[in-house]
Amino acid sequence: MFGRSRPIFCVEARMQAIVVSALTDNRPGLPERLTARAVIVGNSSVDVADLVLLGLLRGQWIKFQASVDRGLALESLRLAGLSGDELQTAARRFRYEHRLISARELTAWLDARSLSAADLSGVIKRHLLRIREADRRVDGTSLDASDVLWPEAVCGGVLRMLARAAADLMASSYRLGGRPPIPADPARVQSTLELACEHPATGLVELGEPELRARLKRLLSFERALEDLREKVADEHAISRCVASHPLDWLQVTGRELKFEDEGAAREARLLIVDDDHSPEEVAERTETEVHPRRLLLEAVSVDAAAALVASVPGEVAGPWREADGWRLLLVDSKRRPSVGDPGLRELAKQELLRGALDQTLAGRASWPQAL
Repeated sequence: MFGRSRPIFCVEARMQAIVVSALTDNRPGLPERLTARAVIVGNSSVDVADLVLLGLLRGQWIKFQASVDRGLALESLRLAGLSGDELQTAARRFRYEHRLISARELTAWLDARSLSAADLSGVIKRHLLRIREADRRVDGTSLDASDVLWPEAVCGGVLRMLARAAADLMASSYRLGGRPPIPADPARVQSTLELACEHPATGLVELGEPELRARLKRLLSFERALEDLREKVADEHAISRCVASHPLDWLQVTGRELKFEDEGAAREARLLIVDDDHSPEEVAERTETEVHPRRLLLEAVSVDAAAALVASVPGEVAGPWREADGWRLLLVDSKRRPSVGDPGLRELAKQELLRGALDQTLAGRASWPQAL
């Protein structure tokens, strides 16, 4: 159904299924798009090549490239085909995640990124193969990924993530007055250059070593600006004020947790603790589960979990609530109000203060000329 010669991508509109088909064409790939401007903040800008270099600097591109290579390797094995239901379910999930409800919206989204239905079909197919064949070992032989890097990077979101990160870097420099570049770490520049050479499908090597060095030094200067801005906006007074503004959502609860597959078992375990005065360890032994110490921050848990934890006091059982792959119970040992002396909360406060400064700087100054 999603073959290379005549790919078909099914789109369900509100009233009926609309089928969009496209033949493969010669649309520009990642190497041809490296010099396309991707983000502008004030008088500074970065292009797609800068985004890829930033990904190499931070490690995200390495993981992404490994995922693409594995998908291509699995595709080349010509394994048993994926079912039509699997493909349509994955396609529907992609459209909903990107708010592409109609065929017209999907077509416009693809056209804005110089993608075809064939490109998206290939991305979905390789994604499903990676999931289905997660335990299969593949040959380490490298396949040419140049034709699929652009659709994979766009549809997978890695370029959007790097564009947001680059915007933050430029906003930091702008906020600090656009200071001149500082000396970059030569070892980090050299190691990233070597990574660029190890990934020829990106097309970076075609820009030449002097150009890549200059770009890397600029990106590293931006990264230093981000670190400096973080320290500047997060002084002691600002941290204290930030922590004090989160009296409830940064409340910390510690205790001993039990996890069960279904709600009924969790409720029975609760009765054993509350009514029959069993310890969590005794309940765990009877139910063949385990007890784990846990610390929770109300901000990081579901609404149901937060409600149960807020209402509890030390010595009481909170829950059960649904979380990830099971139902949880927590015998509360302690509850701590937010304190500026807590290293974890200080870090959260610094992140929040930095995010606020960046968002304020980006507002009205950032633009995104390249759809990613």
